[in-house]
Amino acid sequence: MQLGINHPWHNNGWDFGPTPQLLSPPAGGTQATTWRDEFQTGPDGTPRTRLDGHLASYRGVGISAVRWFILADGYNLGTPTYSAGKGWQYTPPKVDGTFLSHFGQMIQGFQRARMLFLPSFISFEFLGPGRVYLNGREVTVGGSGANVEEFVLRHAQRALHAPVDPRTTADYRQFIKGGRGSVLADATSRQDFLEACLEPLLKVAGQGARSDVIMAFELINEPELAVQKGITQTAMDEFLFEGIRRITQTGLPATVGFQTRKGLQAFLDHKSYGPVIRQLIKSGAFIPQHHYYPEKDGQGALSRAPENCILGEFAIAGGSAGLLWEWAKERPEETDATRLANRLKQARSYGYPWAFPWSAHHPDCYFRWDETILDAIQQFTSGR
Repeated sequence: MQLGINHPWHNNGWDFGPTPQLLSPPAGGTQATTWRDEFQTGPDGTPRTRLDGHLASYRGVGISAVRWFILADGYNLGTPTYSAGKGWQYTPPKVDGTFLSHFGQMIQGFQRARMLFLPSFISFEFLGPGRVYLNGREVTVGGSGANVEEFVLRHAQRALHAPVDPRTTADYRQFIKGGRGSVLADATSRQDFLEACLEPLLKVAGQGARSDVIMAFELINEPELAVQKGITQTAMDEFLFEGIRRITQTGLPATVGFQTRKGLQAFLDHKSYGPVIRQLIKSGAFIPQHHYYPEKDGQGALSRAPENCILGEFAIAGGSAGLLWEWAKERPEETDATRLANRLKQARSYGYPWAFPWSAHHPDCYFRWDETILDAIQQFTSGR
Protein backbone atom coordinates (compact mmCIF):
# COMPACT_ATOMS: atom_id res chain seq x y z
CA MET A 1 0.00 0.00 0.00
CA GLN A 2 1.28 3.44 -0.92
CA LEU A 3 0.88 6.39 1.40
CA GLY A 4 -0.44 9.87 0.66
CA ILE A 5 -1.27 12.70 3.03
CA ASN A 6 -4.04 15.26 3.34
CA HIS A 7 -2.55 18.75 3.28
CA PRO A 8 -5.97 20.25 2.54
CA TRP A 9 -4.92 23.89 2.43
CA HIS A 10 -2.47 26.52 3.51
CA ASN A 11 -5.27 29.10 3.83
CA ASN A 12 -8.72 27.55 3.52
CA GLY A 13 -10.55 28.95 0.49
CA TRP A 14 -7.87 31.29 -0.84
CA ASP A 15 -4.80 29.27 -1.72
CA PHE A 16 -5.45 30.28 -5.33
CA GLY A 17 -6.26 33.65 -6.82
CA PRO A 18 -5.77 37.12 -5.30
CA THR A 19 -5.00 37.22 -1.60
CA PRO A 20 -7.94 38.90 0.15
CA GLN A 21 -7.32 41.86 2.41
CA LEU A 22 -8.20 40.34 5.76
CA LEU A 23 -10.22 42.19 8.34
CA SER A 24 -7.89 41.07 11.10
CA PRO A 25 -4.33 40.83 9.72
CA PRO A 26 -1.74 38.83 11.65
CA ALA A 27 -0.13 40.59 14.60
CA GLY A 28 2.47 43.01 13.35
CA GLY A 29 1.53 42.47 9.71
CA THR A 30 -0.72 44.01 7.12
CA GLN A 31 -1.38 41.04 4.89
CA ALA A 32 -1.56 37.30 5.40
CA THR A 33 0.95 35.18 3.52
CA THR A 34 0.34 32.25 1.20
CA TRP A 35 2.18 29.09 0.19
CA ARG A 36 3.47 31.12 -2.77
CA ASP A 37 5.15 33.96 -0.90
CA GLU A 38 6.44 32.22 2.23
CA PHE A 39 10.00 31.03 1.79
CA GLN A 40 12.32 28.65 3.56
CA THR A 41 16.01 28.00 2.99
CA GLY A 42 16.74 24.75 1.21
CA PRO A 43 19.63 22.38 2.03
CA ASP A 44 21.77 24.09 -0.62
CA GLY A 45 21.14 27.52 0.91
CA THR A 46 18.79 28.71 -1.82
CA PRO A 47 15.26 29.93 -1.03
CA ARG A 48 12.35 27.67 -1.80
CA THR A 49 8.62 28.18 -1.38
CA ARG A 50 6.76 26.84 1.60
CA LEU A 51 5.19 24.28 -0.74
CA ASP A 52 8.60 22.92 -1.73
CA GLY A 53 9.51 22.59 1.92
CA HIS A 54 6.35 20.66 2.76
CA LEU A 55 6.67 18.33 -0.20
CA ALA A 56 10.33 17.63 0.57
CA SER A 57 9.46 16.70 4.15
CA TYR A 58 6.65 14.41 3.01
CA ARG A 59 8.79 12.71 0.40
CA GLY A 60 11.52 12.27 2.99
CA VAL A 61 9.36 9.93 5.07
CA GLY A 62 8.06 7.96 2.09
CA ILE A 63 4.82 9.81 1.31
CA SER A 64 4.15 9.71 -2.42
CA ALA A 65 1.05 11.88 -2.96
CA VAL A 66 -0.75 14.88 -1.47
CA ARG A 67 -4.46 15.70 -1.48
CA TRP A 68 -5.13 19.47 -1.57
CA PHE A 69 -8.39 21.47 -1.81
CA ILE A 70 -8.59 23.98 -4.68
CA LEU A 71 -11.73 26.14 -4.49
CA ALA A 72 -12.68 24.65 -1.10
CA ASP A 73 -15.62 26.68 0.32
CA GLY A 74 -15.48 29.31 -2.44
CA TYR A 75 -14.24 32.07 -0.16
CA ASN A 76 -12.08 33.64 -2.86
CA LEU A 77 -14.33 33.04 -5.88
CA GLY A 78 -16.91 35.75 -6.35
CA THR A 79 -19.62 36.67 -3.87
CA PRO A 80 -23.06 35.12 -3.31
CA THR A 81 -26.04 37.23 -2.24
CA TYR A 82 -28.74 36.41 0.27
CA SER A 83 -32.37 37.42 0.62
CA ALA A 84 -35.11 36.07 2.85
CA GLY A 85 -37.24 35.28 -0.18
CA LYS A 86 -34.72 33.52 -2.40
CA GLY A 87 -32.04 32.39 0.02
CA TRP A 88 -28.50 32.23 -1.32
CA GLN A 89 -27.90 33.02 -5.00
CA TYR A 90 -24.56 32.85 -6.77
CA THR A 91 -23.28 33.45 -10.29
CA PRO A 92 -19.83 31.87 -10.57
CA PRO A 93 -17.14 33.96 -12.22
CA LYS A 94 -14.80 32.28 -14.64
CA VAL A 95 -11.71 30.81 -13.04
CA ASP A 96 -8.86 32.50 -14.87
CA GLY A 97 -5.86 34.78 -14.39
CA THR A 98 -4.16 34.35 -11.06
CA PHE A 99 -6.25 31.31 -10.15
CA LEU A 100 -4.90 29.34 -13.08
CA SER A 101 -1.39 30.74 -12.66
CA HIS A 102 -1.27 29.65 -9.04
CA PHE A 103 -2.74 26.23 -9.86
CA GLY A 104 -0.06 25.78 -12.50
CA GLN A 105 2.62 26.82 -10.02
CA MET A 106 1.41 24.19 -7.59
CA ILE A 107 1.54 21.48 -10.25
CA GLN A 108 5.10 22.56 -11.06
CA GLY A 109 5.96 22.18 -7.38
CA PHE A 110 4.80 18.58 -7.49
CA GLN A 111 6.82 18.04 -10.65
CA ARG A 112 9.94 19.34 -8.90
CA ALA A 113 9.28 17.11 -5.92
CA ARG A 114 8.53 14.08 -8.13
CA MET A 115 5.32 13.46 -6.21
CA LEU A 116 1.70 12.85 -7.17
CA PHE A 117 -0.97 15.52 -6.74
CA LEU A 118 -4.63 14.82 -5.94
CA PRO A 119 -6.44 18.17 -6.33
CA SER A 120 -9.98 18.43 -4.94
CA PHE A 121 -12.17 20.87 -6.91
CA ILE A 122 -14.70 21.90 -4.22
CA SER A 123 -15.68 20.80 -0.74
CA PHE A 124 -19.21 20.33 0.56
CA GLU A 125 -19.05 23.70 2.35
CA PHE A 126 -19.06 25.43 -1.06
CA LEU A 127 -22.68 24.32 -1.50
CA GLY A 128 -23.82 24.88 2.09
CA PRO A 129 -25.17 27.91 3.96
CA GLY A 130 -23.19 31.13 3.66
CA ARG A 131 -20.90 32.11 6.50
CA VAL A 132 -19.80 35.70 6.90
CA TYR A 133 -16.19 36.07 7.99
CA LEU A 134 -15.76 38.99 10.37
CA ASN A 135 -13.10 39.90 12.89
CA GLY A 136 -11.50 36.48 12.68
CA ARG A 137 -14.75 34.57 13.30
CA GLU A 138 -17.44 33.00 11.14
CA VAL A 139 -21.19 33.53 11.48
CA THR A 140 -23.76 31.52 9.51
CA VAL A 141 -26.28 33.64 7.62
CA GLY A 142 -29.78 32.44 6.96
CA GLY A 143 -33.38 32.47 8.09
CA SER A 144 -33.85 36.02 9.32
CA GLY A 145 -32.78 39.25 7.72
CA ALA A 146 -33.65 40.61 4.30
CA ASN A 147 -30.07 40.39 3.08
CA VAL A 148 -26.49 40.02 4.22
CA GLU A 149 -26.20 43.66 5.23
CA GLU A 150 -29.26 43.50 7.44
CA PHE A 151 -28.07 40.25 8.99
CA VAL A 152 -24.70 41.68 9.85
CA LEU A 153 -26.05 44.89 11.34
CA ARG A 154 -28.76 43.19 13.42
CA HIS A 155 -27.22 39.87 14.35
CA ALA A 156 -23.51 39.56 13.72
CA GLN A 157 -22.40 41.99 16.40
CA ARG A 158 -24.25 39.92 19.00
CA ALA A 159 -22.85 36.65 17.67
CA LEU A 160 -19.33 38.07 17.50
CA HIS A 161 -19.53 39.68 20.94
CA ALA A 162 -18.11 42.80 19.34
CA PRO A 163 -19.55 45.89 17.66
CA VAL A 164 -19.77 45.88 13.88
CA ASP A 165 -19.58 49.34 12.36
CA PRO A 166 -20.13 49.29 8.56
CA ARG A 167 -18.36 52.63 8.30
CA THR A 168 -15.07 51.26 9.66
CA THR A 169 -15.30 47.57 8.81
CA ALA A 170 -14.06 46.27 5.46
CA ASP A 171 -16.72 45.16 2.99
CA TYR A 172 -17.96 41.98 4.66
CA ARG A 173 -19.72 40.95 1.46
CA GLN A 174 -16.30 39.93 0.17
CA PHE A 175 -15.79 37.49 3.03
CA ILE A 176 -18.52 34.92 2.49
CA LYS A 177 -17.73 31.23 2.67
CA GLY A 178 -20.24 28.79 1.17
CA GLY A 179 -23.63 30.07 0.04
CA ARG A 180 -23.05 28.79 -3.49
CA GLY A 181 -25.50 25.88 -3.71
CA SER A 182 -27.55 27.57 -6.43
CA VAL A 183 -24.96 26.37 -8.95
CA LEU A 184 -26.72 22.99 -8.77
CA ALA A 185 -30.27 24.40 -8.90
CA ASP A 186 -30.91 23.19 -12.46
CA ALA A 187 -29.12 21.82 -15.52
CA THR A 188 -28.27 25.24 -16.90
CA SER A 189 -26.78 26.48 -13.62
CA ARG A 190 -24.78 23.29 -13.28
CA GLN A 191 -23.41 23.50 -16.82
CA ASP A 192 -22.52 27.18 -16.39
CA PHE A 193 -20.65 26.40 -13.16
CA LEU A 194 -18.67 23.52 -14.64
CA GLU A 195 -17.81 25.51 -17.75
CA ALA A 196 -16.68 28.57 -15.79
CA CYS A 197 -14.82 26.89 -12.94
CA LEU A 198 -13.96 23.23 -13.60
CA GLU A 199 -13.03 23.29 -17.28
CA PRO A 200 -10.27 25.94 -16.98
CA LEU A 201 -8.60 23.97 -14.16
CA LEU A 202 -8.82 20.75 -16.16
CA LYS A 203 -7.19 22.45 -19.12
CA VAL A 204 -4.21 23.46 -16.96
CA ALA A 205 -3.96 20.06 -15.26
CA GLY A 206 -4.14 18.15 -18.52
CA GLN A 207 -1.34 20.01 -20.31
CA GLY A 208 1.42 17.67 -21.42
CA ALA A 209 3.77 16.50 -18.69
CA ARG A 210 1.66 18.17 -16.02
CA SER A 211 -0.91 15.42 -16.33
CA ASP A 212 1.73 12.87 -15.29
CA VAL A 213 1.71 14.16 -11.71
CA ILE A 214 -2.09 14.24 -11.36
CA MET A 215 -2.96 11.05 -9.49
CA ALA A 216 -6.65 11.85 -9.97
CA PHE A 217 -8.82 14.95 -10.11
CA GLU A 218 -11.38 14.95 -7.30
CA LEU A 219 -14.71 16.60 -8.11
CA ILE A 220 -15.95 17.18 -4.56
CA ASN A 221 -15.05 16.38 -0.99
CA GLU A 222 -17.79 14.58 0.99
CA PRO A 223 -20.87 15.22 -1.18
CA GLU A 224 -23.12 13.50 1.37
CA LEU A 225 -22.71 16.49 3.70
CA ALA A 226 -23.87 18.89 0.98
CA VAL A 227 -27.03 16.81 0.65
CA GLN A 228 -27.54 17.00 4.40
CA LYS A 229 -27.26 20.79 4.12
CA GLY A 230 -29.98 21.18 1.49
CA ILE A 231 -28.78 19.99 -1.94
CA THR A 232 -31.18 17.37 -3.30
CA GLN A 233 -29.83 13.90 -3.93
CA THR A 234 -30.92 14.09 -7.56
CA ALA A 235 -29.06 17.35 -8.10
CA MET A 236 -25.96 15.92 -6.47
CA ASP A 237 -26.04 12.72 -8.54
CA GLU A 238 -26.38 14.72 -11.75
CA PHE A 239 -23.48 16.96 -10.72
CA LEU A 240 -21.29 13.97 -9.88
CA PHE A 241 -21.96 12.19 -13.14
CA GLU A 242 -21.50 15.28 -15.32
CA GLY A 243 -18.35 16.36 -13.48
CA ILE A 244 -16.81 12.90 -13.71
CA ARG A 245 -17.60 12.80 -17.42
CA ARG A 246 -15.82 16.11 -17.99
CA ILE A 247 -12.76 15.08 -16.00
CA THR A 248 -12.33 11.74 -17.72
CA GLN A 249 -12.79 13.31 -21.15
CA THR A 250 -9.59 15.29 -20.56
CA GLY A 251 -7.70 12.02 -20.04
CA LEU A 252 -7.32 12.54 -16.27
CA PRO A 253 -8.61 9.94 -13.79
CA ALA A 254 -11.57 11.19 -11.74
CA THR A 255 -12.47 10.56 -8.14
CA VAL A 256 -15.00 11.72 -5.53
CA GLY A 257 -14.19 11.91 -1.83
CA PHE A 258 -17.24 10.16 -0.39
CA GLN A 259 -17.60 10.65 3.34
CA THR A 260 -18.56 7.02 3.90
CA ARG A 261 -18.34 3.67 2.17
CA LYS A 262 -22.13 3.64 2.22
CA GLY A 263 -22.20 6.84 0.16
CA LEU A 264 -19.76 5.40 -2.38
CA GLN A 265 -21.79 2.21 -2.66
CA ALA A 266 -25.03 4.10 -3.22
CA PHE A 267 -23.48 5.96 -6.15
CA LEU A 268 -22.07 2.76 -7.64
CA ASP A 269 -25.53 1.19 -7.33
CA HIS A 270 -27.31 4.14 -8.99
CA LYS A 271 -29.72 2.72 -11.55
CA SER A 272 -28.67 5.06 -14.37
CA TYR A 273 -25.12 6.11 -13.54
CA GLY A 274 -23.80 3.07 -11.69
CA PRO A 275 -23.10 0.83 -14.71
CA VAL A 276 -21.16 3.62 -16.46
CA ILE A 277 -19.10 4.39 -13.35
CA ARG A 278 -18.27 0.71 -12.87
CA GLN A 279 -16.97 0.56 -16.43
CA LEU A 280 -14.82 3.62 -15.74
CA ILE A 281 -13.40 1.86 -12.68
CA LYS A 282 -12.44 -1.15 -14.75
CA SER A 283 -10.65 1.07 -17.27
CA GLY A 284 -8.87 3.06 -14.52
CA ALA A 285 -10.65 6.28 -15.49
CA PHE A 286 -12.48 6.52 -12.15
CA ILE A 287 -10.82 5.82 -8.83
CA PRO A 288 -13.35 5.00 -6.10
CA GLN A 289 -12.65 6.69 -2.78
CA HIS A 290 -14.21 6.79 0.63
CA HIS A 291 -13.27 8.23 4.01
CA TYR A 292 -13.43 6.45 7.33
CA TYR A 293 -14.31 7.97 10.67
CA PRO A 294 -15.95 5.33 12.87
CA GLU A 295 -18.30 7.77 14.59
CA LYS A 296 -19.59 9.00 11.19
CA ASP A 297 -19.60 5.88 9.04
CA GLY A 298 -22.45 4.08 10.81
CA GLN A 299 -21.19 0.74 9.53
CA GLY A 300 -18.87 -0.26 12.34
CA ALA A 301 -15.67 -2.02 11.43
CA LEU A 302 -13.86 -1.36 8.19
CA SER A 303 -13.70 -4.37 5.91
CA ARG A 304 -12.28 -5.50 2.59
CA ALA A 305 -11.62 -2.57 0.26
CA PRO A 306 -13.97 -2.14 -2.70
CA GLU A 307 -12.30 -2.72 -6.07
CA ASN A 308 -9.41 -0.28 -6.65
CA CYS A 309 -10.71 1.96 -3.83
CA ILE A 310 -8.46 4.39 -1.99
CA LEU A 311 -8.88 5.41 1.65
CA GLY A 312 -8.99 9.16 1.14
CA GLU A 313 -9.26 10.28 4.76
CA PHE A 314 -8.88 8.76 8.20
CA ALA A 315 -7.88 10.26 11.50
CA ILE A 316 -4.29 10.46 12.70
CA ALA A 317 -5.35 11.55 16.18
CA GLY A 318 -8.39 11.17 18.39
CA GLY A 319 -8.42 9.22 21.60
CA SER A 320 -12.08 9.37 22.61
CA ALA A 321 -14.00 6.11 22.53
CA GLY A 322 -15.98 7.22 19.49
CA LEU A 323 -12.84 7.58 17.40
CA LEU A 324 -11.20 4.26 18.22
CA TRP A 325 -11.27 1.72 15.40
CA GLU A 326 -13.03 -1.47 16.43
CA TRP A 327 -11.22 -3.57 13.85
CA ALA A 328 -7.82 -2.35 14.99
CA LYS A 329 -8.71 -3.25 18.60
CA GLU A 330 -7.49 0.11 19.81
CA ARG A 331 -7.26 1.12 23.44
CA PRO A 332 -7.62 4.64 24.86
CA GLU A 333 -4.19 4.50 26.48
CA GLU A 334 -2.37 4.01 23.17
CA THR A 335 -0.45 6.90 21.65
CA ASP A 336 -1.56 8.51 18.40
CA ALA A 337 1.63 7.26 16.73
CA THR A 338 0.87 3.65 17.76
CA ARG A 339 -2.71 3.98 16.55
CA LEU A 340 -1.59 5.41 13.22
CA ALA A 341 0.89 2.58 12.68
CA ASN A 342 -1.82 0.01 13.39
CA ARG A 343 -4.37 1.76 11.21
CA LEU A 344 -1.97 1.80 8.28
CA LYS A 345 -1.24 -1.90 8.69
CA GLN A 346 -4.93 -2.74 8.92
CA ALA A 347 -5.78 -0.66 5.84
CA ARG A 348 -3.06 -2.49 3.94
CA SER A 349 -4.35 -5.87 5.12
CA TYR A 350 -7.79 -5.02 3.73
CA GLY A 351 -6.40 -4.34 0.28
CA TYR A 352 -6.47 -0.55 0.03
CA PRO A 353 -3.86 0.44 -2.58
CA TRP A 354 -3.57 3.98 -1.15
CA ALA A 355 -4.27 5.59 2.22
CA PHE A 356 -4.33 9.32 3.01
CA PRO A 357 -4.25 10.20 6.74
CA TRP A 358 -5.96 13.42 7.90
CA SER A 359 -4.03 15.60 8.20
CA ALA A 360 -0.68 17.34 8.09
CA HIS A 361 -1.87 20.92 8.17
CA HIS A 362 -5.40 21.41 9.54
CA PRO A 363 -5.49 21.56 13.34
CA ASP A 364 -8.77 19.85 14.22
CA CYS A 365 -9.54 16.92 16.52
CA TYR A 366 -8.11 14.45 13.97
CA PHE A 367 -4.85 16.31 13.43
CA ARG A 368 -1.43 15.58 14.79
CA TRP A 369 1.86 16.19 13.03
CA ASP A 370 5.08 15.86 15.00
CA GLU A 371 8.22 13.73 15.13
CA THR A 372 6.43 10.72 16.61
CA ILE A 373 3.93 10.70 13.73
CA LEU A 374 6.67 11.20 11.11
CA ASP A 375 8.62 8.31 12.62
CA ALA A 376 5.58 6.04 12.53
CA ILE A 377 5.01 6.91 8.87
CA GLN A 378 8.65 6.35 7.93
CA GLN A 379 8.69 2.97 9.66
CA PHE A 380 5.61 1.94 7.70
CA THR A 381 6.83 3.16 4.31
CA SER A 382 10.26 1.59 4.79
CA GLY A 383 8.75 -1.76 5.72
CA ARG A 384 9.95 -1.80 9.30
